[in-house]
Amino acid sequence: MKQVLSALFSFALVFSALSGAVFAQGLNSYSIDAGLTRQGVANVKLVMTFVEPTDKFELLLPSRITNFNASSTAGPVKCNNRLDGVSVISCDMDLTEDRKTLEITFWRAIILEPFSL
Repeated sequence: MKQVLSALFSFALVFSALSGAVFAQGLNSYSIDAGLTRQGVANVKLVMTFVEPTDKFELLLPSRITNFNASSTAGPVKCNNRLDGVSVISCDMDLTEDRKTLEITFWRAIILEPFSL
């Protein structure tokens, strides 16, 4: 039960951060896929399709992430994941009118503490 709650918490953090990006960065659609390993690590995949081709994307996640990777349907993406207690993701890319999808994957360590319901 605690792993399910931790996974939901991780999903909520990503969802709330991404919801702001929808309005600020002109996303047409997005999906979030999150799983939880037995070691307490959330594996997260974000897939975002932009309304218009863009060359920059930024996202602030209120947690530290690792094993970060990014790709796009339009080719290479150059992203930085700056860690300052939070993760600041900044990506430079060359999306086109036909190829406007960005995919980001990362891990987020979840501290599981015993608790009772």
